[in-house]
Amino acid sequence: MGSATTSAKPAPQPAAPAKPVDKVQIGPLDV
Repeated sequence: MGSATTSAKPAPQPAAPAKPVDKVQIGPLDV
């Protein structure tokens, strides 16, 4: 049970914040 919860948490967590964070960081970084 613990393994499933831990695997599901890190999977969706980094994916969701990665989108907004990537855009803001990639924007100024690309320029």
